[in-house]
Amino acid sequence: MDFIQANLIDPFSKVLYSYVLIYVLVAVGIYFTIRTKFVQIRYFGRMLNQVLHSRTEGDGISSFQAFCIGLASRVGTGNIAGVAIALTLGGPGAIFWMWVVAAIGMATALIEATLGQLFKVRARRRHLPRRARLLHPARAGLAAGRHPVRGAAGVHLRHRVQHAAGQRYQ
Repeated sequence: MDFIQANLIDPFSKVLYSYVLIYVLVAVGIYFTIRTKFVQIRYFGRMLNQVLHSRTEGDGISSFQAFCIGLASRVGTGNIAGVAIALTLGGPGAIFWMWVVAAIGMATALIEATLGQLFKVRARRRHLPRRARLLHPARAGLAAGRHPVRGAAGVHLRHRVQHAAGQRYQ
């Protein structure tokens, strides 16, 4: 097992995470930015207005509370330490490029959240976790009869969703 890890998995992982994944994520972010007509710039003022002038009475949570919850779920210790290390090693230029990549990533985050809501599946008395909702094959149209490759992907995704949710779909 160590032989396979050292000679197959580690080199593949190094190439994938060092070269391929970075460029793919940036390319996808640029694609979504163009496809959404620069939504992160067009709605920036509206976003600030929503967060700063959120409601205080009534049921549910305010826009500011929802913003804080979303921010807390995305920002972790690694992000804080990563920024400090990048500033130390790369200087102000590193901060600039982090802002550029973050601006591009906003469109990707919007698309991910939108797809999570579109493909949400109600399971008995609770909702599935967001990642599992996004991968649910029945809602994503990955039935085996429609397309052989999508059908194979649907079988794989169904197994992943079942494993993540801890239940079986009929």
